[in-house]
Amino acid sequence: MTGTAGRIERMISDITALVGDIPGPVRAAFQAMPRHLFIPPVALVDEAGMTAGIDRHADPAAWMNAVYSDMPIVTQLADGAVPMMMRSQRPATTPDDRRGEHTTTVDPRTIAAAPAGANLAMAAITGLGCYSYREDDTCRVVVTDPPTGNWSVATWRPGRDEYTVRQAGGRPLWEEAVDAYFRWMSWGEPGRDRFGMTVTPKGQQVWLDTPERPVTP
Repeated sequence: MTGTAGRIERMISDITALVGDIPGPVRAAFQAMPRHLFIPPVALVDEAGMTAGIDRHADPAAWMNAVYSDMPIVTQLADGAVPMMMRSQRPATTPDDRRGEHTTTVDPRTIAAAPAGANLAMAAITGLGCYSYREDDTCRVVVTDPPTGNWSVATWRPGRDEYTVRQAGGRPLWEEAVDAYFRWMSWGEPGRDRFGMTVTPKGQQVWLDTPERPVTP
């Protein structure tokens, strides 16, 4: 058995090995509803405490393996987040394979709790996606660059003054998001209702208060 059906059966076998026999209705539900229909092209997986990105365009096999495996896949945006500004519809490029780890003194919870106005400004300035999720005693903020598949994850844990930032790709995504957040603060922390957008055949431009105050990188 090959393709999606084969992956589903292997997933069922893996789950059965862990928890025992799966009831018939549950097995039927697995077989009737392919998981990959509900997973976005770019997402994050958390395996053995390590966060990594998966990109359907850059590595379809790895993406499918993650989708049909027993591991968490992060797809949900944090409450209060606003849609990120989209770049032009261009083909995905091969992601930069450089990976690294460093620390930041900026509390990731600050970015996680950013209001709608800050989220909009950060998206308009950087063109990046940004969301957060909490698990047990940790808070992770994920910054992504969908066209390239690059990502950055900043993790808050209690009792620390510096926080780990893991990154894939050469672009400093976390630092760009933080810089954009503080730039929004320097504007007086405007709410979402103070932003507007001008759309022309040549493109779109987000602005603050009036079109004469464009929000630029």
